[in-house]
Amino acid sequence: MDEPLAYVVASGKGGSGKSTLCAGLASALALSGKRVIALDADFGMRNLDIYTGMCENTLFDLSDYLLGRVPLREVVTPHHEIRNLSLVAAPARGIELDTETMGRICRELRSWCDFLLVDAPAGIGEGLRLAAAGVDKALIVATPDLAGVTDAQNAARVLAGYGVENASLLVNRVRPKLISRGIGLDLDAIIDTVGAPILGYVREDDGMLRHRQNLCEMMTQRRLSPGAKDIQNIAKRMSGERVALKLR
Repeated sequence: MDEPLAYVVASGKGGSGKSTLCAGLASALALSGKRVIALDADFGMRNLDIYTGMCENTLFDLSDYLLGRVPLREVVTPHHEIRNLSLVAAPARGIELDTETMGRICRELRSWCDFLLVDAPAGIGEGLRLAAAGVDKALIVATPDLAGVTDAQNAARVLAGYGVENASLLVNRVRPKLISRGIGLDLDAIIDTVGAPILGYVREDDGMLRHRQNLCEMMTQRRLSPGAKDIQNIAKRMSGERVALKLR
C-alpha cells in the first residue's frame, strides 16, 4: 500500500458505537504495523481520547494548533502503549473551523501515516461535512435495527453529496443467535437498505462491554474476544487482505 488512506467514520445517529469502533480499528491497524493517526472531529464533545485510553496523556488538542500555540506535529500525540498509533484530540469546546482548513490539516496528517481515521460527530449535520473535508473514503456504522439502518442510509446519502462516494458499511452490536431466530435485521437486509458494500460486522460480547471505555486495551489482550476478532478482521480487509466474511 503506497498511498495513505483517509477514512471518515460516521453514523446517522448517536449510540451506534462509532467512536469505540474507530478506536478499535485504529488500534488493530497499528498493531499490524501500520502507522495510524486517529483524529477526533467531534469538536466540543470529544471522547476518542477516552476510548483510546489517552485522556491522561494528551497535552495539546487541535485548538492549540488552530490558535497558533503549537505546530500541528505537536498535537499528534503518540499512544503510550501501542506503537504506530497517534491521536489528534478534539478541542474540549467548539471552535471555528472551515472545510478548507480541515482539508489542509488532513492532507498534512496523511503525509505522516498509512491510515488517517477521522471520527465524525454523530448525525448528518454540518459537523459531518467538516469531518469529511479531507478524506476519500467512509466507514458508515449501523446497528441491526430499523432506526440505525435508516440513519446509516441517510449518512451514506449525505456523504455522497459531499463527494465521499467510496463508502463501506460496518454493522455493530450484532447478535447472530438473535438474527438466526428472526429477531432484528439480517445483514442482507441492512446492506440493501444502506446501499453500501459491507466491510464487516462486530459481535456484541462480554469483552466488548467490559472494555468499551478503552478499546485499545481490549485489542492488546492475549486472547481476543469474538468482537475484538471481528475488529481485527475488518482492519485486515482495510489493509487489502482477503478475509472471509460470514455470520457465525
